[in-house]
Amino acid sequence: MAIKAKQISVDALNTEKQATNAASIVAGIENVRIHHDMLPDLKVEIRRTGDGGRARLTVRWDGPSVLKRLSEVRVRVLDDGQDRTVALASNLATGPTAEELAAQVWGPYRLQPGLDGVSVGGRTATREGLCLGSTLPLMMEPTRSPHRDAEAQIRWSMEFGRQPVRLHIECRHEDFEPWVQVYEINVIDPYSAPQRG
Repeated sequence: MAIKAKQISVDALNTEKQATNAASIVAGIENVRIHHDMLPDLKVEIRRTGDGGRARLTVRWDGPSVLKRLSEVRVRVLDDGQDRTVALASNLATGPTAEELAAQVWGPYRLQPGLDGVSVGGRTATREGLCLGSTLPLMMEPTRSPHRDAEAQIRWSMEFGRQPVRLHIECRHEDFEPWVQVYEINVIDPYSAPQRG
């Protein structure tokens, strides 16, 4: 009788563990669903200003309204996604340094350094506290070839001049894990009509 009672007790513990595990899995699935439902709705646009080839990046946060305020928005300019192993080899006597090549933005635009909390290399910008319906404006400037000769600049312009700008945007809120979204944005001419969401 004692052995049977012990077996029932072990079975009850196993059933309780299984129920706890199942509840944990369901709670995890629900948390993922809620996190996905709260994904910030961002409208992202890059428009040339007509001033020295520069452009204005705007990130407008339109919802969901239940969040009310994002604690932080971080914009990072991504490279074009190509393998740059060969390009990163530099002739130290005439070419850029290894550090310059590593910091290079391999795309048509970078964020304008020295403005709005932009990093020195023009790769990232961070804004703390963005309210619902607000816009984060950032200035961008054309990237230049890391190689300084005129022919390299022409080749650079031909390769990158009309490519889309690739962005990695991370949004943070006190109550949720961060959201990350990646965009490829075509640069709009200065006199084009505004895009509708």
